[in-house]
Amino acid sequence: MRKSGACSLRKIAEATGFHASTVSRALNNHPKISARTAAAVLRAAEQFGFRQERRRRTLAVVLPPSGARLSYYSISLLNALRFHAAGRGWLLDLVSSDQIEILNERFVSGILSFDYDNSLARRLGSRSSLPMVCINDSARHIEGVYSVFSDEYGAIRHAVEHLAGYGHRKIALLVNGNVDTACNQARRKAFEELRNLYALDGESVWRPGVFTDASGKRIGRLEGTVAELVKEGITALICTGESESLLSFHAVSACGLRIPEDLSLVTWEQPDVSGFLSPPLTTCLQDFSGLASEALKLLESLMEGRSVKSDVSVDYHFLDRGSVSLPRFLRL
Repeated sequence: MRKSGACSLRKIAEATGFHASTVSRALNNHPKISARTAAAVLRAAEQFGFRQERRRRTLAVVLPPSGARLSYYSISLLNALRFHAAGRGWLLDLVSSDQIEILNERFVSGILSFDYDNSLARRLGSRSSLPMVCINDSARHIEGVYSVFSDEYGAIRHAVEHLAGYGHRKIALLVNGNVDTACNQARRKAFEELRNLYALDGESVWRPGVFTDASGKRIGRLEGTVAELVKEGITALICTGESESLLSFHAVSACGLRIPEDLSLVTWEQPDVSGFLSPPLTTCLQDFSGLASEALKLLESLMEGRSVKSDVSVDYHFLDRGSVSLPRFLRL
């Protein structure tokens, strides 16, 4: 359909009595919309100056709230979504999660959300007739809403296994950001299980790391936490989160410690940065291309009415570089 004049989804919805999302699906030829409903919507659309034509599929990509700064994670994922959507000939319409009402004015076929706390899925859920896929939130299973997520257990297993292979038995995990998000809950649970599996010493703990306020401003300093952990005997540190990679690197240096001679460090990969530090960081890399591809495939299945059986997990890559060595007591 082509917009002509000052028409909107909301006006068509008011004229037909259907929800705006139903109108959008009807205009995008969704298979779950009945012929009767589609005909009513098309008649109303024509009255408002629309004419039917071949259109490219448009998806709404829901970002974190407008006050939150987009970090390395968000930018990397958004770039991957842009690439894979372009390969399919699809258009992306970017919307912040606190401005979701604007979708009532736009014609979209489905929703991709990487709002961190998944508030969009909780707010819309079964009330939305638009297909929706959430990226990196697997904890809240809402009817009709599916997730594509990175395998957090696998990432923590890679890191712990690598460090344990070097002889580290006193390892700490820094969980950055909101510790109660689905990703961070999975990371904490994985570390607690792997701590027993690899017979790590009792000093091996997880700790809250860097927090941010609603505007994205960082709260607190990481140096104090690192110094405290080293005083407790920790010989290796796993720091989660792309944006916290450089912060942990700086915190270790600010404590007067050398990497990896005094403290081994595994972080999340910060694209185009982590491999060029001195020493280059050993990292867990989220497969952003895989996340984007799987999310678009899953959403396409939902939009076309095909059966979807489960969420989709995407493996991490582990990049072995120069920030891990034998603990000092094994080198003496």
